Amino acid sequence: FAATPSSTGTRILTTVAAALGLDIGTADFHRAFFHAPLDEEIYLIPPKEAGVPEDEIWKAEVAWYGLQKSPKWFQEFTEKTMEKLGMHQLMTESQMFTNKKTNKDLLAVYIHVDDPFFIGTKKNIREFLEKLGDHVKLKDETILDNENSIKHLSKNYAKTRRGYRISTYASYVRETQALMGMEDCRPVGEITAAGAVR
Repeated sequence: FAATPSSTGTRILTTVAAALGLDIGTADFHRAFFHAPLDEEIYLIPPKEAGVPEDEIWKAEVAWYGLQKSPKWFQEFTEKTMEKLGMHQLMTESQMFTNKKTNKDLLAVYIHVDDPFFIGTKKNIREFLEKLGDHVKLKDETILDNENSIKHLSKNYAKTRRGYRISTYASYVRETQALMGMEDCRPVGEITAAGAVR
């Protein structure tokens, strides 16, 4: 299994970033499982598209998508990599890592499978991404500034004068509605404290 963080983690980190005047950023581990070493021998029958003789088999050297243990191996790889980079795993949240520093020196990483979310200064995030790039192929590295917004999972993050605004991006809502056959549904009004809809 690959541990997945609680849904409140990025909101908590975004609140901490706003309170301390820190920046936020995101990235993606490109072909994540292929970074993880195996702890057993695995042999694969190559796909027909590989154009190799039918009696040929391959010995896997890294975790492959579709293998039952690949998420576990990637989780172990992620934890070891974060430790090598001086990050400490929280006991209460297995997918959150910090450098155990405070205020402006704080750097925290929250990882949802292969989608890390960072808080820290722009300089600290950039330096960490550079070091992380020595262990994992990264793509889509973005640090939020006043001119852009960033997406992480189904949320859109934007900077405001008072902190950050988090919203669900519209295409995610439309895709979810289509998946559920709810494209023509109407929004429900606000529910009051007394439970009435207005």
